[in-house]
Amino acid sequence: RFLRRKMKVWFAITVAALVLAAAATARATDVGCKGTDNTFPIWSGESKQIKSVDNGRLYVTGPAGNEIRVMHLYGDAYTAGVAHGQLMKDVMTTMYPQFFQWIEGQIDPYIKFLPKFMREAIETGGVRAALALTADLTKKYTPQRFIDEMKGIADGSGLPYDEILGLQMFPEVIKAQCSIVGAWGEATVNSTNGGLLQLRALDWGIDNPLVNYPTLIVYHPQKKQNEDADPGHEFSILAFPGFIGALTGFSSQLGISEKVWLHYDGKSSRVGMPWHFLLRDILQFDVTLDDATNRMVNNRRTCSIFVGVGSHHDQELRVFEYAHESLNEFDDVNYPLYKEHERMNGLVYVDKHTQPDHNVCFENLLHDNYGSITAETIIRHAVSQMQTGDLHAAVYDFSNNDMYIGLAGGAVPGVMDAKAGEVLPAYARPWLKIDMNDEFSRAQ
Repeated sequence: RFLRRKMKVWFAITVAALVLAAAATARATDVGCKGTDNTFPIWSGESKQIKSVDNGRLYVTGPAGNEIRVMHLYGDAYTAGVAHGQLMKDVMTTMYPQFFQWIEGQIDPYIKFLPKFMREAIETGGVRAALALTADLTKKYTPQRFIDEMKGIADGSGLPYDEILGLQMFPEVIKAQCSIVGAWGEATVNSTNGGLLQLRALDWGIDNPLVNYPTLIVYHPQKKQNEDADPGHEFSILAFPGFIGALTGFSSQLGISEKVWLHYDGKSSRVGMPWHFLLRDILQFDVTLDDATNRMVNNRRTCSIFVGVGSHHDQELRVFEYAHESLNEFDDVNYPLYKEHERMNGLVYVDKHTQPDHNVCFENLLHDNYGSITAETIIRHAVSQMQTGDLHAAVYDFSNNDMYIGLAGGAVPGVMDAKAGEVLPAYARPWLKIDMNDEFSRAQ
């Protein structure tokens, strides 16, 4: 009876969403956007365990056609890695060849932005040579725990360590567009009582084989035997099997977002700590904005990107211009001001275009909802009308410790149609809502 009741509620919500859809297209034109409102119901429900090993459990959550794997890993870096490899061996065996073949075909538009030595490596040995070179250049600055975890994945899956290592390096070679929003205080005073909301939208194309393998990885760090080092706290990364860096992530303390800084004109380097490993350390070990800032200041940085960091403790977000030579911090008071980028208390945002961007879509949408911005406002209006977050997108609700996730994919039976084999962007599909209190407290 409980299941029938849930299905009736889901059906009722779906019908209401379809009725609302008729008004969405006209509204987009009014605010200077190309997209339309996303009126699909936001799914929330229980996850189902499908596999377990020592130090790891694998679940699936979401409705048919819009499911995501949720993998829980326990223990120190190596034991968590072994569990990761054991749980995902079959998936990784299929995904890795697909991904490396795809990435070879994607490199041409990015070559001109790479250092000369990287371009030469690609010309002589292909993308794999560039990934191997990047691994060599960053090894000195990569904490041993990442190496231990990758070795664990290799041992657990049976895949070569060099394959696991090479996959980790692609964010240092190929970047994505993406969008960042932080809203708190006056921006959310009438909706979340001033609580912080954060958007991370990943625009990396939907011809990408990774659309088939979305995975939320939840870590429950534990001390290595006979060591006293702080293992950190629970955290999650929205990624795919075999990848351990943080492109998108939310912890019990902080959230991170990222976007390429494509037209940075300063000096770059590949000798340093991979940026996605550094962002993961922020999730695992840091609590405050000052903690995260100090970590970025005190580590040797590599590529030029924008970073968004939101904090439970501070209930605010900062955006950083993160580069090898510099680190510039922006809040709602000092971020760049120009005609299409108004300053508003408790609001910081960077859209998917090259900055400074003179597109008015984001500004108008956020201005229209200012004071009453919610997670649903961001999902239904800002993300969908801006058409940002094609591969995946996430909204972190710090007040309720909820993570909303949008995924690229096909049809969702009973909710959204699509042609056979058609892949639609995350911003145009139904979203999932995951209670991270439940995930972070899930016992081994």
